[in-house]
Amino acid sequence: AFAGNVVPYKFPVLEMGLFILVLFGMELILSVWTIRRQKKQSLIEQMRVME
Repeated sequence: AFAGNVVPYKFPVLEMGLFILVLFGMELILSVWTIRRQKKQSLIEQMRVME
């Protein structure tokens, strides 16, 4: 209630849906990129980098 009046609220379903789609898209792109990058590096190189 604002100043004695009830203010109607509508949840932005479309905007939230687009936001979630963009987040999942970015996650998918980053996952594929990371997996491809890891495949290019050998296991021995990865262990050297961690030291």
